[in-house]
Amino acid sequence: MIAIGHLFGYGLGTIDLLSVFGTTPGDSQFKQLCLIAAFTLFIAVSVTSLAVEERVLISTRYTCSCYVLTLS
Repeated sequence: MIAIGHLFGYGLGTIDLLSVFGTTPGDSQFKQLCLIAAFTLFIAVSVTSLAVEERVLISTRYTCSCYVLTLS
């Protein structure tokens, strides 16, 4: 997954983003690329948060994790 993101960023870096988006999102190629990366990260985290359902684990048996250390 990380390698795909690097390749995607490299591919976007070869495109002249200033001519595509203008100067509204940023006045340099790097600022626009950072904005695209932040938006992509926001979408990925949002999809993950909406897709994952948390469950509460309720243990039915009592387990004691008490250990006594004796020195002799």
